Amino acid sequence: MPTKKKQARLLSIGKLFKNKLFWFSLAIAVIFAAVPFLNVGFIYNAIRQKSVDYRFLLRGPVEPSGQVAVAYVDEKSIKALGRWPWSRSVIAALIQQLNDYGVKAIGFDVLFTDPEVTPQLELLGELADAYMAMGLLNEKPENQAYFEQLNQALDVANNDQLMAATMLERENVVLGMALLPYEEKTEEFPPYLVNAAYSQFDNPAGVKSFLPTVMPGRSLPIPVLAEASRQMGFVNTFADSDGAIRRQAMVLLHDEVAFASLGLRLAQVYQDVAAEDVVLHFSKKVQMGNLEVPISEDGFTYINYYGPNLTIPAYSVIDILEQTVEPEKLKGKAVMVGGAAVGMADIWPNPFSPGFLGVEKQATVVENVLEQAFIKEPDWVNILAAAEVLCFGLLLGIVFPLSTTLWAIPVTLFCLLAHAVSVQVAFVNYKLLLNFAVPAIYLVVAYLSLSAIKYFTEERDKKFLKNTFSSYLSPELIDEMYDNKMHPQLGGEAKIITAFFTDIQGFSTFSEKLTAHQLVELLNEYLTEMTDILIGEKGTLDKYEGDAIIAFFGAPMELLDQEIRACRVAVQMQARLDELRKKWQGEKIGPGEPNPNARKVPEDQWHRGNRWPTVVHEMRMRIGINTGEIVVGNMGSTTRMNYTMMGDPVNLSARLEAAAKQYGVYNLVSEYTLDVEYMDESGEPKRVMDAVETRYLDRITVVGKSEPVRVYELIAMKGECSDKDKELIRLFEAGMRHYQNMEWDKAIEQFSQSYSLERFPFEKTTPSEVLIYRCRQYKEDPPVKAGQAWDGVFRLIKK
Repeated sequence: MPTKKKQARLLSIGKLFKNKLFWFSLAIAVIFAAVPFLNVGFIYNAIRQKSVDYRFLLRGPVEPSGQVAVAYVDEKSIKALGRWPWSRSVIAALIQQLNDYGVKAIGFDVLFTDPEVTPQLELLGELADAYMAMGLLNEKPENQAYFEQLNQALDVANNDQLMAATMLERENVVLGMALLPYEEKTEEFPPYLVNAAYSQFDNPAGVKSFLPTVMPGRSLPIPVLAEASRQMGFVNTFADSDGAIRRQAMVLLHDEVAFASLGLRLAQVYQDVAAEDVVLHFSKKVQMGNLEVPISEDGFTYINYYGPNLTIPAYSVIDILEQTVEPEKLKGKAVMVGGAAVGMADIWPNPFSPGFLGVEKQATVVENVLEQAFIKEPDWVNILAAAEVLCFGLLLGIVFPLSTTLWAIPVTLFCLLAHAVSVQVAFVNYKLLLNFAVPAIYLVVAYLSLSAIKYFTEERDKKFLKNTFSSYLSPELIDEMYDNKMHPQLGGEAKIITAFFTDIQGFSTFSEKLTAHQLVELLNEYLTEMTDILIGEKGTLDKYEGDAIIAFFGAPMELLDQEIRACRVAVQMQARLDELRKKWQGEKIGPGEPNPNARKVPEDQWHRGNRWPTVVHEMRMRIGINTGEIVVGNMGSTTRMNYTMMGDPVNLSARLEAAAKQYGVYNLVSEYTLDVEYMDESGEPKRVMDAVETRYLDRITVVGKSEPVRVYELIAMKGECSDKDKELIRLFEAGMRHYQNMEWDKAIEQFSQSYSLERFPFEKTTPSEVLIYRCRQYKEDPPVKAGQAWDGVFRLIKK
């Protein structure tokens, strides 16, 4: 017989296995465990990419081995030698000088795709034509002197030949070539191109299946230079989706041949490894003598960055040519030559710098190869991530049923911290790239999901029991129930109504300056005045949420003109608030009355003798209005209910009230309200838009919705708009037409004119200012590619 202690343990385990939180945690864990093996989309990849960057930043810069240096074609060199491209004679001199310094290998992260044409060559060509016309260019004994003199002159004037001769003399130069993602081949596969290809494979039949990155086109050095180079390697760079460079292609496929990168070839020449000793293994590595380069299935490897620009020693080309660089700084090194000057340098973000030079990236790859300092991501990394997620799922599945959500916080944070630390330790000490994103995202999602389930089940049930003997019914519903002899019942109906949200701008600052008594006094006066206007137009008060008023029109009493009533209430509320501000500004304390500034607010914010601080004098409110099919009725439990509304149009109304702040306006109405036809007092159909003065502001999607909606600033009722506001509407809407046609300069011109007429220039922003800023952004980064149609939608990213 088991002891009582064992029986209790078995009973608790049995309850745990029956708890839905336990199984829900495991279910989420199983789903997330599959994520590392799937292509799950942009958000996951973005988090994964950024986690790699932060690992570098937390590690910090490190010293490279010192085997590699960079020769920069910088502004200083261009100023001394003239603009790029330089004469091949200058490049030949650079190669000669670097070799005089004792460098072991030289790589060019530039392309020599065109022959150099000098005035001397052009003149000699004309001379050859003249000789040919006179019959002097042949090998007859009497013409031999002309023939030899011309050949000698051509050799002297041909700088390409000079550079090639210098390269052949040293046999340590690696030239760059480019493989193109589009077809651009005009000649057959040249024999010298074999110089850049892998010749040894452990499974030659699998080349095409192993390399998914196929580049059909090519851009090569001119033949005379290509034939003189010791090796050639591609200079291609591939950015991640955010534009950063985290990986380098080591192998690309072109014409069914596998090619090596420039960095890999420079390391090969530096190590003096023969071409036949470089073997491409389909077990995800390149063997180069005694060096191994790990690669992924697509032929890439992660770059182990040492730091920001100039972490790898770099020298100006002109300093090298003028021999002002100390010889020991270059002796015995591999030197990568490339651009750093404005206009010729390729610049990419890396973890340490938003503008990392491409030539130093190439040099970093060479350092990685020579130092064998690669960031590795073995296949078992994903298996480990899946195992971590399952362990975390089991742990949270035990913790949540046995504790409160507050106790689950430290457990979840501990798991997250332990995971992050282990990932960083593996990165710094072992150069392993463990999967940070999946376990971390799982912990966050699992905690939030389990907390929500726990709250809406167990904790909600506890609150229900506490409130069993109390009930609440809105006064509006009580009146209707009395008239219709109804009893409170759960349920609602879907009908077209207009949702109405208001909120005081910056209300949190009021509580900092007023006492609780003053705050209640102020709110009561404000809410009373606003509610009277609402009730006067037959609106239904849903609830107050602090300073916010939530209401609707069209229920429980049907209103044929509910939309125009909502607009009228908004205009009247703003007008009444104007009057209240003037009233509060004029209220002074009487003789003998205590100083109301109990919170010691500075005098510039609460002038002596005033009953209210300046913030009250400047009180503003925002209003959002939207119409749609909304469920309205008795919501709640059998003992506690309220007549309220819910549905997507309600959320949109709330979002509009919040979005008004982003445009610097106070009334924001959707097209769904303004496009409705209503019956006026005489029974004639009218369109709401025709009964009010509005300004079309934008076509947006609010947070949480993908469907775009046109939004308008409600200014006044029809015929009550000032001349200034009419001119503002005209100029602004003219700007909107140019804006929607992507005529950015014309739009900016119109919005600049409307800017001076804005109704609330004291706000942090105005609609004209918002659109001017957006047009300038779109000029630099258009919303769609050239030739494509634009829907004119702006997507709000905050509530």
